Amino acid sequence: MTAILFPSQFGEIEVRFGTTSPAHSVYLRRRLLVGLLCAAVVAVVGLSVHTVLADRGGVPASTPTIRSANAQSLAVVAPIAVPAPAARAATVTTYIVQPGDSLWNVATRFHGINSLSSYVDTLVNANGGATVHPGQVLVLP
Repeated sequence: MTAILFPSQFGEIEVRFGTTSPAHSVYLRRRLLVGLLCAAVVAVVGLSVHTVLADRGGVPASTPTIRSANAQSLAVVAPIAVPAPAARAATVTTYIVQPGDSLWNVATRFHGINSLSSYVDTLVNANGGATVHPGQVLVLP
């Protein structure tokens, strides 16, 4: 819609609205801009929802504890053989839990290229829960 200004006979300005429509290219540009804006909103909302759901309630698999540097150096990693099909032999790496250890601390040391939170989830699934006790043998995926 277009506004056109006309001087009137009494010194005032009269506004008349025309019915000319914009060109087709303007219409397409507006639609493209609205589409991109909607896509950006969906992406931001999706990322926010993913972040909230990945938080898992704000509680890691086990709460980390504060330990001295000497206690951290006592970690023991020992590979043990596990019966496997005859086609291939497999070794599983295990870790013996030390006093003050948590799954989060263990995952921090051994997660490698995996994300830390997914590695903690894998540790929980592989070892039957999130609770660990000193002397317990953890299977490291």
